[in-house]
Amino acid sequence: MIISQQENIVWEVICLEQFLAHILYLPDGTTVKQPLRQHNQKTAEIAGDALLPAGLHTAAYLAGFLHDIGKYTSAYQQYLIKSARGDPDAPPKGSVNHTFAAVRFILTKWHGPQQDVYRRLAAEMLAYAAGAHHGSFDLANEEGQIGFHHRLSDESIRYSEVMAAFEQDGEEEHINALFAKACEELRKVVDTL
Repeated sequence: MIISQQENIVWEVICLEQFLAHILYLPDGTTVKQPLRQHNQKTAEIAGDALLPAGLHTAAYLAGFLHDIGKYTSAYQQYLIKSARGDPDAPPKGSVNHTFAAVRFILTKWHGPQQDVYRRLAAEMLAYAAGAHHGSFDLANEEGQIGFHHRLSDESIRYSEVMAAFEQDGEEEHINALFAKACEELRKVVDTL
């Protein structure tokens, strides 16, 4: 049976023991893979340490932990493998969106009129940090939609696929506790102003 390169990449994604954040194929044939969960954990630790002096350790930790959850899709994993291999038919760099999912997750879960002002503010800060982790956060898209708003409705990010994979990690209770602590940190910082 002859398997096409596309089918081989799909099979490789299916066979992955875990989702990957980064992959590097070295000239000597060695493959270096960084699991997504490990990447998010390390990013969380670095971000948390960076904002410890400001009293926002947990908030930064949580933003770091959630920043790349958009990589929990087969489309992103295929993009990652093709790009790392240097395949000529790999999608252009940055064309497979992975930042909107964290924004949608944070705002859907913790933002809304029923939430107190500190929870809404914390959710907005976390969403901004996660959404802008590759640089500037666009103020509006080509259709004039505000930065947060078009992230909540963009269907190209495969949000349900992201959530199905992310929820398998069983982090909901831990994440909720982190958010509650982040809100308390923010309250203390705001109260000192």
